[in-house]
Amino acid sequence: MSNVSAGGDDGYLVGSRTTTADLALFQVIAGLEHAFPKRMESLKKTGRFDAVWKIKERIENSENIAKYLSSDRRQPFGDGLFRSYPELDSN
Repeated sequence: MSNVSAGGDDGYLVGSRTTTADLALFQVIAGLEHAFPKRMESLKKTGRFDAVWKIKERIENSENIAKYLSSDRRQPFGDGLFRSYPELDSN
């Protein structure tokens, strides 16, 4: 499998505007980056999933989401599904 394509070149999974799919992808990637930071950075550096990171970065940098992420309303990742797994995190 070569590069993974996500939607069009404009950084959306479906169509040309943010959908629930984009938001869900953002949350999953953010959670995996929290749980497995070394592995996710290693995957990012390969360039195979650039479209995925493009969507994640577009979502987190959008005005309203950025405000939410920096607010006290955003619950930090804790001991749920996206807890830290240092013993499982490898490059």
